[in-house]
Amino acid sequence: MNDYYFAHFFKKHTGLSFGKYLAKIRLEKAKRMILTTNKPLTEIAIDCGFCNVKMLYRVFKNAEGCSPL
Repeated sequence: MNDYYFAHFFKKHTGLSFGKYLAKIRLEKAKRMILTTNKPLTEIAIDCGFCNVKMLYRVFKNAEGCSPL
Protein backbone atom coordinates (compact mmCIF):
# COMPACT_ATOMS: atom_id res chain seq x y z
CA MET A 1 0.00 0.00 0.00
CA ASN A 2 1.54 3.33 -0.97
CA ASP A 3 1.41 6.48 1.16
CA TYR A 4 -1.25 8.21 -0.95
CA TYR A 5 -3.61 5.23 -0.87
CA PHE A 6 -3.17 4.76 2.87
CA ALA A 7 -3.86 8.45 3.57
CA HIS A 8 -6.97 8.40 1.37
CA PHE A 9 -8.24 5.11 2.85
CA PHE A 10 -7.60 6.21 6.43
CA LYS A 11 -9.35 9.57 6.04
CA LYS A 12 -12.30 7.97 4.27
CA HIS A 13 -12.84 5.53 7.15
CA THR A 14 -12.06 7.75 10.14
CA GLY A 15 -12.89 11.24 8.90
CA LEU A 16 -9.45 12.43 10.05
CA SER A 17 -6.01 12.49 8.55
CA PHE A 18 -3.61 10.01 10.14
CA GLY A 19 -1.68 12.85 11.81
CA LYS A 20 -4.81 14.39 13.34
CA TYR A 21 -6.04 10.98 14.48
CA LEU A 22 -2.69 10.23 16.13
CA ALA A 23 -2.67 13.64 17.87
CA LYS A 24 -6.21 12.98 19.14
CA ILE A 25 -5.24 9.59 20.59
CA ARG A 26 -2.10 11.04 22.20
CA LEU A 27 -4.08 13.91 23.71
CA GLU A 28 -6.74 11.59 25.14
CA LYS A 29 -4.03 9.49 26.79
CA ALA A 30 -2.31 12.61 28.17
CA LYS A 31 -5.59 13.93 29.63
CA ARG A 32 -6.20 10.57 31.32
CA MET A 33 -2.68 10.52 32.76
CA ILE A 34 -2.96 14.12 34.01
CA LEU A 35 -6.10 13.20 35.93
CA THR A 36 -5.01 9.81 37.25
CA THR A 37 -1.26 10.04 37.93
CA ASN A 38 1.15 12.28 39.77
CA LYS A 39 3.71 12.20 36.96
CA PRO A 40 5.21 15.51 35.84
CA LEU A 41 3.94 16.89 32.52
CA THR A 42 7.34 16.35 30.92
CA GLU A 43 7.11 12.62 31.61
CA ILE A 44 3.47 12.46 30.49
CA ALA A 45 4.37 14.20 27.23
CA ILE A 46 7.10 11.68 26.44
CA ASP A 47 4.96 8.70 27.54
CA CYS A 48 2.19 9.83 25.18
CA GLY A 49 4.45 10.25 22.17
CA PHE A 50 4.88 14.02 22.14
CA CYS A 51 8.43 15.09 21.28
CA ASN A 52 8.50 17.43 24.29
CA VAL A 53 6.27 19.14 26.85
CA LYS A 54 5.97 22.27 24.68
CA MET A 55 4.24 20.22 21.98
CA LEU A 56 1.85 18.77 24.57
CA TYR A 57 0.99 22.31 25.72
CA ARG A 58 0.39 23.44 22.13
CA VAL A 59 -1.84 20.50 21.18
CA PHE A 60 -3.73 20.67 24.50
CA LYS A 61 -4.35 24.41 24.22
CA ASN A 62 -5.53 24.14 20.60
CA ALA A 63 -7.96 21.35 21.48
CA GLU A 64 -9.17 22.47 24.91
CA GLY A 65 -8.68 26.24 24.90
CA CYS A 66 -6.56 26.19 28.06
CA SER A 67 -3.23 24.88 29.31
CA PRO A 68 -2.99 21.39 30.83
CA LEU A 69 -2.26 22.78 34.30
